[in-house]
Amino acid sequence: MDVKPSNGAAGQITSDPDSAAACCSSGPVGRDALTATANLPSTDLTSLRVGQCGIVHDLTAPDQDAERLKIMGVCVGRKVKILKRGDPLILCVWGVRIGVSARLARTILVKPEAASPAASCPLPA
Repeated sequence: MDVKPSNGAAGQITSDPDSAAACCSSGPVGRDALTATANLPSTDLTSLRVGQCGIVHDLTAPDQDAERLKIMGVCVGRKVKILKRGDPLILCVWGVRIGVSARLARTILVKPEAASPAASCPLPA
């Protein structure tokens, strides 16, 4: 992933689709977590409480926004943790804090983790 200025807008993320797909095909949670949470209802990211974890189930964002989320590690099968609610919503993915607008957070569908208390959500360091 490269960060390159584009049309005077510094910091725009650019990447080829193959690298984004590779990012999202692996991770500490993966497809096993989706199977384990298959019977739980989906909700959007804004519905989770601070400290609560969820497994990303679907991205309904427009293609360009979905691609950027995938580049940042927010993809199907990935565990995310809510650090701060609001606009922007702050979440933790792979130990990295990411700020996401409330509009975009509503397009990230997750299956809340029922097995673990909201206060404990181990993520890779």
